Formats: sequence, structure tokens, C-alpha cells
Amino acid sequence: VYKRQAHDEALAANLRRMADRGVRVGYARADVTDPEQVCAAVAELTAGLGPVTAVLHGAGRNEPAALADLTEEDFQRTLAPKVDGLLAVLKAVDPSALKLLVCFGSVIGRTGLRGEAHYATANERLADLAERFADASPHCRVRCVEWSVWSGVGMGEKLSVVESLAREGITPISPDRGVEVLLRLIADPDAPPVTVVTGRTGEMDTLRRELPPLPLHRFTVAPLVRYHGAELVTEAELNAGTDPYLGDHLLDGNMLLPAVIGMEAMCQVAAAATGWSGVPVLEDVRFLRPVVVPPDGTARVRIAATVTDTDTVEVVLHAEESGFVAEHFRARLVYSGPPVPEGPPTPCGPGLGDVPLDPAADLYGDVLFQGDRFRRLRRFHRVSARHVDADLSVDEVPDWFAAYLPGGLLLADPGMRDALMHGNQVCVPDATLLPSGIDRLYPLAAGADVPKELRCTAVEREREGSTYVYDIAAHAPDGRVVERWEGLRLTAVRQRTRSGPWAAPLLASHMERTVEELTGQRVALAVEPDAGHGPGEASTDTGVRRSLTARAASRALG
Repeated sequence: VYKRQAHDEALAANLRRMADRGVRVGYARADVTDPEQVCAAVAELTAGLGPVTAVLHGAGRNEPAALADLTEEDFQRTLAPKVDGLLAVLKAVDPSALKLLVCFGSVIGRTGLRGEAHYATANERLADLAERFADASPHCRVRCVEWSVWSGVGMGEKLSVVESLAREGITPISPDRGVEVLLRLIADPDAPPVTVVTGRTGEMDTLRRELPPLPLHRFTVAPLVRYHGAELVTEAELNAGTDPYLGDHLLDGNMLLPAVIGMEAMCQVAAAATGWSGVPVLEDVRFLRPVVVPPDGTARVRIAATVTDTDTVEVVLHAEESGFVAEHFRARLVYSGPPVPEGPPTPCGPGLGDVPLDPAADLYGDVLFQGDRFRRLRRFHRVSARHVDADLSVDEVPDWFAAYLPGGLLLADPGMRDALMHGNQVCVPDATLLPSGIDRLYPLAAGADVPKELRCTAVEREREGSTYVYDIAAHAPDGRVVERWEGLRLTAVRQRTRSGPWAAPLLASHMERTVEELTGQRVALAVEPDAGHGPGEASTDTGVRRSLTARAASRALG
């Protein structure tokens, strides 16, 4: 089977590869523009392998020439393999047995290209022939794929035009990506007979695309690259004037872009890129590098959203400080995800009363660095080294962004969402925790029906060195879970040295972890203040002491 193509090593290697995988392979050569040769080749193959049920037609001829130099013969030689060749193949096979027809066309048939008038005509005719065959053969799935240039293989590589096209903003398709898209088109019963598949195509006025108006959001006002339904790259300049929340997220003298604003930005750009409505489920969220904004300066960020599936967008945030090369934030947004799951972690039962911890006095400004917009913790029902149960407020703050910028949000209150994270700081009070990732987040959408207060429960799932992994559920007043975090990773970026007194619940968390580090044993521990007595004093009333002991034991046991 390999003798007649022994002079073509690449072809022989491919045929051997298929045979080695158990595929029955036959090979016959024919001039595709000669109907008699095609019929003879097809007859030879069907005699040994059976009837033809699928055809992939990739024949083509391209010899670039200026339009003024082209003759009628040039046009005929270029059309022959594409159009006459397909007609010859379709005539040679049994059309009633054919289930699949795949044709390789070119985007040049739609866009044109200098030196390619004859090749453009051939591909336009091929697409027309494929559509007519699809109409006449409803039993056969027809896919004519009008490709742009590929990298490493194909006609563009043979003509050595890949680099020159790249300089014009035309990005080649990688072979792996091209094969993936081809298989998706073949498998999709709703795909049309003719589809254009391209990388970026630069500014081509002859290629018409759907381009609805961009929705006005803070992070979509300055698009850099836009292919609606496929890709959107936007840029935003951040400073204390344009983004006042930065002043409330100040650490070690620098303003940090909050992770919750980064997620809002990614959702805004993904929605603008696709036109999809609703709030997605965020998966594999990673906060790889902080975005630092100098107090008296600015920082530019770019958010790139790419559609990777029928319901999925991959979004990456880059920053000028790393040359727009390194990834700072990234996430996968899934728009057909399930509703927010119910279930644990669940709030504690009644009976113990609030934990004696005042967020305003004991946490903010000391343990927690967040400023006013993010100070949403109101009271705690439970605090331990691995469990938090707290109430927090939801406030649709109107001035997250400067007045001249669009202020609408897709996700509910970023301040509330930040508190869902920084509320876990009470579990590790002697370190500063910053988010490094989330496995999956079911966010609450912005809207008029958002509750004014939520109850947040969080449990530590595991510890990975200096990273603490939590699952979180936010409950509405009626008990519904309205937001869920699975696998929130908080990483200790520095240890804190306390010079003042400990709040009792924070001391308990600190002692729990310290005992475990010293002994290797996990313990449950609570510290209950002896109310009404000063330092060094203790109650002498046995009943009071027993009551305090019972309460401390109950808190330790949850």
C-alpha cells in the first residue's frame, strides 16, 4: 500500500501511523481534475475497503499573481482542483451512501487579497458548490471551512507569507487549534454548511462581522482588540481619582487592586465579548501577582477575554508593571453553570450568643487593613482556628468609580464579597492573608433584590504550607444560599507581631494553631472573657465560673 507514495516521506509516515493504530488504510493516486482517474481510484479503494461514506476535499492550487497579469487559463488552472475536483469526486462516489463532506476553503474567498483574485474566485465557487450540495443532500452533513492562514503547515507556510501576514495583524491558526475547531464543527449538528475560521484578521474592510455596541461598564470603555463572539481586549487606567476604592485597599503604602474588583472586571469584559447575559460561575480563579497602584501614580491594566466553548470564556488580566506579559489574574467563566448549591457550611445553632469580638474596634485598622468601603463585618456567631460564622452588611455603594465613568456592576456589592474573604482572617490573626485563588465561585448578581445583610459561614478545608483553603456559603435572611465559594485559597504574605492585648476570640484561634504546631495534635480551644473583672482578677463566684466554663466549652465544641 506504500509503494506508490514512497517518494513522499511525510505521506508515508502518516499512513504508517494510521496503520499502526489499527486503521485499515488504502492509498490511490489520481489527478483530481481528471474524472476518469478519480473514478478509477475510487473504484480501486471501494473494492478493498467498501463504499465511501465521508469525503475530505483539500485539493488546491495557488500561484499568486497580479490581477492585470492573470489570464483565463490562470483562472481555470486555479479553479480546477477546488471546484472541478470536488465535482469529480462526488460523481465517483455513491451520493446516497455519503454521510459527511468536508471541504477546505479559504477566507480569501470572502476577503480577497492582493495577488489572489483567481484563488479567491476558486474558494468562493467551492463554498457555493458546498451549499448547493447540502441543500440537495439532507442526509449528508456538509462542512466547508474557510480557513485563514495556519502556522507551520498549509499553503501559507509553503508560500512563505505567514510572517508578512502577521505584520499586518493576521494571526495564524495553530495546527492543534485548527484540528480542534474542525472536529467541533463536524460534531455540531447545528453548524452551517459554510463557516469562516480565522485567527485575528487585522483591519479587513471586506470581512463583515457582527459588531453590536459595547455595553458601557467601567472596564469596557477602551477596547483594543475586538472580535465579537470570540475575543475582546480592553484597557483601563487605574488611580485614586478614577477608582476611589483603591484608597480603601492600601497595604504597606501601596494601593492594591482588590481581587473582587478584578473579578468584576473580568465579568464585564466577558459579557461585552459575547453579549451573553446572566452571571457566570467562575472557575479556576487565580490571583498570581498583585496589581500595585502607587498612591500618587497610575497603573494600566488590560483584560483579555477569549471564548473557548459554547458557554465558556477564559479571561486574563495583565498589568503594565510586568510589561503586559505576565498574568496577574485569570479565570474561566462558565455561563451555563448550575444554580448556587445548597448545603454546608451551615450557620451555628442559637444559644451561645454573639462572640465578644467587635469588628470595628478589634479588627479593622489592626488585624484587617481594609478601609471604609470594605468594612462589612458586623458581628460574629463563631470564631475558631478553622470555622467562622458571621453577619455582614450589603451596601450598593454608588461611587466605586469616578462620576464620569460608568458605575454599573454585574456582581453584587464588591465590599460584601471582599468581607467574605477577609472575614477568615480571624482564623489566622497573626498573619496577613491575601487571596491566591478560588476553585469555583457562584457569585450573587447585582440587583434590587439583593439582601441588605448576609450570614457568612466558612470552614477551613485544608492547609497547604502558608496557604489556607476555605469553603464559604453566604445565606440570605430566609436561609437560602445566595453565594458559594469552593476552595478559596488565602496565602499568608507576612507574619504580624502584636504589641497590644489580644481580643479573646483571636487569642483562642492563635493558641489553637500554636498548640498544633508545637504538639502535632489538633485541639479545640476557646477563651471566654471574665466580664466585670480587671486584668489579673477572676470571679470567686462558683456559679459564675461554672457558667463561664460551660460557655467556653460550648464555643470550643461549636
